Amino acid sequence: MLDLTNLSQLKQFLHDSHLWLNKKLGQNFLIDREVLADIVKTSQLSKDDTVVEIGPGVGTLTQELCKNAGEVLAIEKDRGLAAILAKSCKDDNLKILVDNALFAIAKIHFKRYKVVANLPYNISSPTLRFFLEKPNKPQMLVLLLQKEVAQRLTAKPGDSNRGILTVMLEFYARAEIVRSVPSTAFFPIPKVDSAIIKIDTNVKRPQNINEEIFFRLVKLSFQQKRRQIHNSLSSGLRLDAGKTGEILAKAGISPVLRSEDLTLDDWLRLYENLPKG
Repeated sequence: MLDLTNLSQLKQFLHDSHLWLNKKLGQNFLIDREVLADIVKTSQLSKDDTVVEIGPGVGTLTQELCKNAGEVLAIEKDRGLAAILAKSCKDDNLKILVDNALFAIAKIHFKRYKVVANLPYNISSPTLRFFLEKPNKPQMLVLLLQKEVAQRLTAKPGDSNRGILTVMLEFYARAEIVRSVPSTAFFPIPKVDSAIIKIDTNVKRPQNINEEIFFRLVKLSFQQKRRQIHNSLSSGLRLDAGKTGEILAKAGISPVLRSEDLTLDDWLRLYENLPKG
């Protein structure tokens, strides 16, 4: 089998396939076998698993997924790459779907599945948001992401990296950074480092929450994240200062905190004390 982590073999394969890399699509291929092994190990795959891979590229990760999982659905936007993937991965348990990832996610109706992917940098945040909001969420996501994105997703209260997607991830799942990955693990070498992140959706979620209203509250507050929470809430919810202060007091939240300082429990208490109707 072609070793796509071997740079010489990869370059020759790309040359023979007449493939010109598209930087706009974030086409940087993993060539570090140790990192590849860590992704597979973290995914805890068995032949009972169905795996969805976004942006498989030439198939470096796909080859390993096909070895370890029962079924693999690889979603690739680039038709040229999809054709090459069919050559590098001829496994019977692989299905290749040529489509925009964000459109394709809506077509996924597996009852149980995992997402394992070296996500293209330009679609990492919207892709994760789509999966988290799906009624049939994946059991687990193991993603190779830009390190800065991984740090935002796992930022703790008080960290300026914390944002809307951080709170969304805490609401639906639990996430941890497994390891950092240097830029030299890819070809071509990108300008930034990456990280492997594991997201487990098998957690107890908050109950009796109108998710649309809850996340609207979070979004309104983070749109003015550098302002203190009493100011961002007053402006976002169009409430006078007195009413905002009352809501914060009932929720047990200091008015001088900023959105990035609030825990998930803080947000839930804030939601519970919003004016009804």
